[in-house]
Amino acid sequence: MRLFESDEYKTSPDTKRALGDRLALGSGAYFYGRFIQIIIHSRRQVARGNYDRAAFIQSGLDTMRAIEACNGRFHITGFDHLRNNPAPVVFISNHMSALENNVFP
Repeated sequence: MRLFESDEYKTSPDTKRALGDRLALGSGAYFYGRFIQIIIHSRRQVARGNYDRAAFIQSGLDTMRAIEACNGRFHITGFDHLRNNPAPVVFISNHMSALENNVFP
């Protein structure tokens, strides 16, 4: 499964902030509400036995999009190293919180 065609991903400068985040005055309420929805949806998939690799990746993408909708920005590089290396790899990031754990899939 290839999600990104190029060797890096950078949030588009044209990415619009979600109306819900603007209405909540950037308080985090919109993001946390959306994040809880993602967790509940994923938990339901697990309970039904449907939380496979694709669902794991999708929940990571949904979390990433929720962050971007609240004016968060991503700059991820090095996809070429993953594609060209058949061995296991270790991810290194500028760790700011536990939130990265939900985006890494």
